[in-house]
Amino acid sequence: MFSDITGVIISMVFVVSVLIISEAIRKMGRFPTEFTRKFIHIGVSHWWIVAMYFINDIRYAVIPPIIFVLLNYYSYKKDLIKSMERGKD
Repeated sequence: MFSDITGVIISMVFVVSVLIISEAIRKMGRFPTEFTRKFIHIGVSHWWIVAMYFINDIRYAVIPPIIFVLLNYYSYKKDLIKSMERGKD
């Protein structure tokens, strides 16, 4: 269980890091939003490696995706994470 909780935390840190980096790239203004969206998709697609290594129980493995689906929906509605949103350029 400790490994599972650690895996969830590491997973969250990993995905949040990708989001922070993409937002920094967007704010530098050198790349369009579509680039940062692709950066996020490619970056977080490697989450499964972290999950496979650290998380043993599938019940813990579904926690990060559920949280980020909800975050993505909230961001879509409220324009929270601009580097994830389409059509702002």
